Amino acid sequence: MTLANDQTDISGFFLPHHCVFKMDSTTTKLRVVFDGSSKSTSGYSLNDLLMVGPNVQDSLFNILTRFRFYPMVLSADIEKMYRQIYLHESQRHLQKILWRPDRNQDLLVYNLNTVTYGTASAAFLATRSLQEIEANNNPNISDIILHDFYVDDLLTGGQTPQDVKELKDNLYKTLHKYGMNLRKWLSNDKSITADSDDIFISLDYDNQTKTLGLLWNFLSDSLQFNIKHEIPDKTTKRTILSSIAQIFDPMGLLTPVTMTAKIILQQLWKIKIDWDESIPADLHTSWSTYRTQLIQLNKLKIPRLVLCANAVEIQLHGFCDAVQPGYGACIFIRSSDALGNVTSNLLCSKSRVLPLALTTIPRLELCGALLLAELMNSILNSTKFDIQSKVYWCDSTIVLSWLNTSPHLLKIFVANRVAQIQLLTNLK
Repeated sequence: MTLANDQTDISGFFLPHHCVFKMDSTTTKLRVVFDGSSKSTSGYSLNDLLMVGPNVQDSLFNILTRFRFYPMVLSADIEKMYRQIYLHESQRHLQKILWRPDRNQDLLVYNLNTVTYGTASAAFLATRSLQEIEANNNPNISDIILHDFYVDDLLTGGQTPQDVKELKDNLYKTLHKYGMNLRKWLSNDKSITADSDDIFISLDYDNQTKTLGLLWNFLSDSLQFNIKHEIPDKTTKRTILSSIAQIFDPMGLLTPVTMTAKIILQQLWKIKIDWDESIPADLHTSWSTYRTQLIQLNKLKIPRLVLCANAVEIQLHGFCDAVQPGYGACIFIRSSDALGNVTSNLLCSKSRVLPLALTTIPRLELCGALLLAELMNSILNSTKFDIQSKVYWCDSTIVLSWLNTSPHLLKIFVANRVAQIQLLTNLK
């Protein structure tokens, strides 16, 4: 930041700010938070008038999917990423703050010169600037910058330790030239990075408000969950929704667990109680039992790597099913080596609760088939690995019959979904 030339000029926007102390941070335990959503005397805030900008990076789901394919993996983050990107001088008066350099001095007006966390467009400006970095004609590094960063977090990998070491060195040199300093290097191979005091890395970018976060333990090379046993003073629809929103499971590894939470929430919507009203005794018992048992997930360890060593054949097998009160789909990956050794692992899953407007089981089975087709399509679009075959499994003969029928012969609800499935799976 720089001292404003005119200390009496009140035009522009003044950002309220405060400090946040975060004990579990491994780098910056005390950080400043700026409030771009605070209303000014005009009745508008800075964020009200800023365009957010599109998402220009891959989804976290796609990045984590690729992360589970690499034998050797590497993670890092960019140090103070937002602070490495200057704003144009004509825009800096919209990021003014009041600051007292010393307790005996008067308050002074400063302009923040860089992209500021707490403004609506910050994430887009930072990620779009990152993608402008030239990779010196190295297509591999360019591809990583474009596809393996989630905001400032890097998750990538390679086939051998030597490949990943070379990738690490080239990536560091490329980004360092532009002020993007990569730090907190972690890998499942100690020869790739220096020893670290950390054992876990959070795979949730916005982990400040989460109580159930997905973690990667690089020593055991496994995915784990961190559950904090926090019981609110009063159980209401608001507190239950807040708890469910804190369950971070982008890969669907906890679908059998999270489905229960979705069912309880749907029952709360059915009885139409207010947000802060006490819930019925039966639902309160169900929720309390569920919330208490969540801590058992801390014992769960899921292998990060889903392929066998030296895989020569990779198959995707997707399953879908529907029962009361919902439907779901999951994808397993089957890999084999030249000796015929086979490994099978759960890659991802998704689920939906039964719609409030009741429908038939065959139609629910069809919705499950569509969910599987969309999930499989996401995997195929995200992976860089050669998939030899993909198989879709469904135990509903009615759905299988629909899928072998031309959509124009079916009723609207069925026809629309059959057409989408046929398009996504190349059945027609």
